Amino acid sequence: MTKLLNWKRDRTPLHGEKSLFGDPAKFQRGLYEITEGVYAWMQPNGSWGESNAAMISSGGESLVFDSLFDLKLTANMLRHMEPITKNAPIRMLVNSHSNGDHTYGNELFKDATILASEKAAEEMPSEPASAATLLPVRGRLREGAESYAKALANDIHR
Repeated sequence: MTKLLNWKRDRTPLHGEKSLFGDPAKFQRGLYEITEGVYAWMQPNGSWGESNAAMISSGGESLVFDSLFDLKLTANMLRHMEPITKNAPIRMLVNSHSNGDHTYGNELFKDATILASEKAAEEMPSEPASAATLLPVRGRLREGAESYAKALANDIHR
């Protein structure tokens, strides 16, 4: 069974734990219980592509806020959520915005209604799926990732 983490007690990274970019982790990857029925999936170190997510579980169902950058990362998060979602299935996925590090895992939420702003829903089809291939390999950015991340950051801040 997956252990729920406590931010005050468990946030110190595991020995040798790394971020997706190969940097020393600033906190432990995992599912943190914030308060009863409220959870945060924390992925070190929260940089571009290392997005976090949230889950609220109440009344026999759950809502997840954002998927992750790819299917592997999202599937891992969902495995950690299973102790909760087996009795409170995920009925809704809310996407905060259209960037792939918050939406590329959406397809794994087969039984959930996906909720997004009108603008995010319009932009999602134009988010290049190839951006997911820019995630690091063995701690180093793939070619083109840095320039893509800068362009993305400039676009967000406009």
